[in-house]
Amino acid sequence: MAFFTALIFAVHPVHTARVTNMTAAFDMLGLLFFLIGFYLFIRYRQTSKGAYYFSSIVVYVLALLSSEEAITFVGIILLYDVCFTNLIHFSKIKQLIKQYSPYLIITLFYVILHILIVGRIGRKLAYFEDSFYITILNSIKAIIFYVKLLVFPVNLSIYQALPKATSILSVPFLISFFILAFLIFAMIISFKRSKIIFFSFGWFFITMFLFYNFIPKSTLLADRYLYFPSIGFCLLLGYFIFRIRDLSFFKKQGKLFSVVVLLVLLIFYLAVTIGRNAEWRDEETLLKKTIETSPISSDAQWKLADYYKKIKN
Repeated sequence: MAFFTALIFAVHPVHTARVTNMTAAFDMLGLLFFLIGFYLFIRYRQTSKGAYYFSSIVVYVLALLSSEEAITFVGIILLYDVCFTNLIHFSKIKQLIKQYSPYLIITLFYVILHILIVGRIGRKLAYFEDSFYITILNSIKAIIFYVKLLVFPVNLSIYQALPKATSILSVPFLISFFILAFLIFAMIISFKRSKIIFFSFGWFFITMFLFYNFIPKSTLLADRYLYFPSIGFCLLLGYFIFRIRDLSFFKKQGKLFSVVVLLVLLIFYLAVTIGRNAEWRDEETLLKKTIETSPISSDAQWKLADYYKKIKN
């Protein structure tokens, strides 16, 4: 199952926004440290060896200093304990607080340091359209848009744009809201049936924390934000494809059918990824394609105009 998940993650087209884009290298480094730190924490839970615990803390510091996305680390180790250990119990609350305290203190120190240096909490001071209400409405639409990109990764763009929602009664918003409610409900009921499914959903929702726009950002929606949260989706998909082999419907052919489904999916993702990488070959090609896929994006229009101005065209 881990192999299936890794293959899906390796070729998923949505990752081009981070992997092909060389300016995202610092985030990639931070997220690598995040995964190493998480692995060390898991080894600590499995062996109770202090060396793994302290190494995990050190690597978490490196992750934070490389990418602000690493701030969700505490949420992920808590999710792991909820799903795969028996430590989440009232009788062990003191032990858990003691173990989580270094991570929480480091996180708090990082946030304070960030505010002192940058002078604000988010990337900018104001919310989208100068309204927290409008920002949250459109953020809910954005979450469902992200889910759609993970399931069917076409029309990728460096400047994604959605028609703006201005009312809680607008039909597009209501559709997004009910889909999100269904996903959360599915996550909750999966807890007793499959910890892997619950963990997959939890990974997505937790690592998306910085992109819910509670903290003001200059970009409301972007493909690159899906890079790390997509691990949850890839794990979920890898799990379902792997479990095909256990369905009695296929009898002895379950393993073969499981591999065939995986190969078809990988070929589709790989073809889209190769095509998307070709669009990154130069600035003009990328911006023209961006306007094709996101015609209502003023950022895309402005960037192409600025490019033509730069080359005196």
